[in-house]
Amino acid sequence: FLYFIEILMLHASNVSSPPPLLTPPATFVVMVEPVSFYSNPVTAETNTYQMVSAPLVADSDAAIREHRLVATRLANEYHVDVLDISGRTNSENLSLLASHQEDTTKDGGENLPCSEGPLANKPDAVFPNNSFSMHTFSSASAHRPPLVVLYPMSPGRRDEIPDAEWNTKASTGALTVLDLRHTCAGALEGTGAINFTHDGRAVFVSLSPRADRDVLEHRLLSTDGGGLGLSAESVTDVFVFRSTDEAGVLVYHTNVVGWTGRGICAWCWESMQFDTEKERARCESFLIHNVCGGDSKKFLTLTRAQMRHFCGNAIEVINRKGASILCMSSAAWRGYTEAQQHILLAHYGGTSHIAICDIPTIERLGGGSLRCLLAASISHHGVSAVAADAALPEGTHHTLPSVPDFGTYSSNDDDDDDD
Repeated sequence: FLYFIEILMLHASNVSSPPPLLTPPATFVVMVEPVSFYSNPVTAETNTYQMVSAPLVADSDAAIREHRLVATRLANEYHVDVLDISGRTNSENLSLLASHQEDTTKDGGENLPCSEGPLANKPDAVFPNNSFSMHTFSSASAHRPPLVVLYPMSPGRRDEIPDAEWNTKASTGALTVLDLRHTCAGALEGTGAINFTHDGRAVFVSLSPRADRDVLEHRLLSTDGGGLGLSAESVTDVFVFRSTDEAGVLVYHTNVVGWTGRGICAWCWESMQFDTEKERARCESFLIHNVCGGDSKKFLTLTRAQMRHFCGNAIEVINRKGASILCMSSAAWRGYTEAQQHILLAHYGGTSHIAICDIPTIERLGGGSLRCLLAASISHHGVSAVAADAALPEGTHHTLPSVPDFGTYSSNDDDDDDD
């Protein structure tokens, strides 16, 4: 994690001045490889997307393979800046690999043994975006050092990141740390609970046992008592609501409900309940006009069945070449209708800018999808939300490619999926 902090400060140095229009800074993504992976029965109490089963070696191995494939593909195929942190030391990883290679008699039914190390017996550490967020700032008037926020977690999710390392650089003034872990009564699980727009200027929060309104408004979005929080200059619009699944149960995380990109977004609008109709109208207007540039077709509305397929659990990142890359699982892609798939393909310029990865074990046992694996840096700046086509030379347009053969969602499909 000390290495991660050094990388974060290097990333922040690249956004020390306001970026020109349509050239946002590259996203820095942290991934944490699990030491062992299994279904957490404590988190399953508030996560209806999660299947509870006995810990098995085969499941853990499958999840680790899925995780490594995501990290490798994002870095090599899509040119995303990825720092993949392992919970084991190199020697521990090699020893574990050797032990599995030597014993070829395992049939996948063996119980998962106890692990050792800082992330031992913490299967949900694979979802680091819940534990911390990384913020860089750029404005015409001032530049503040990068901010790392450490979030108060719900039971079953605590102590997934080391305690001691974070203040090492903060003491020099090169990094600001807002540590909310031990000072808040409620939980606010990072960018699982909070969705930021691409420019960091608006947030969407679906209240649940893992997203406390008081922590959001009075701790994170407050500069009282030391000025460490996200000020009104950094975050200008806040949208708070509640979302429910098919059974009327609160959805545990906002990033399951929807996502926003540059000029496009997808939300399970039918599940979102606001305090007033005026606030609902304000949010809808913001998504259509501020996010989608007035093009209502770019506001993809999801059904609860599609939310169950993790269609809302996607994230747009900026790669090293300055291109927007939409990341989602293959289950999420299959959940979109064919018409919605065509809109996404046209907006992002084809499959070369949509990273689709198969992570069925992580989805089934963790109750989270691809977006949950990525702790992505958030750059607070003034780049306008515009459609991707606006970046093309005048008179040119994206060619609509064929829909990839991942299948499509049909309203006649039952809610059971392969994941």
